[in-house]
Amino acid sequence: MNKSLTTRFNHPAAYDAHYLALAEMMDCEFWTADERLFNAVRDELSWVRWLGRLERENRESTSNRR
Repeated sequence: MNKSLTTRFNHPAAYDAHYLALAEMMDCEFWTADERLFNAVRDELSWVRWLGRLERENRESTSNRR
C-alpha cells in the first residue's frame, strides 16, 4: 500500500485504518457495522463485509421459509 488507508479512502478515523490494515496483514475478512466505511472501501477491498447485508440476507432467508 502506497497511501495510508485513511488517505486512500478519505476516511479519517485512524482506528478504522488500523483494523483494515490488520485484516489485510492477517489475510482475513473484515466485518463492520459501519455502512459508510463499507461503502468507502468495498470497491477496492473485496474482503470487507458489511453486517447489515448479512442481517438483510438472514431476514430474506427466514421469510422465504414461510
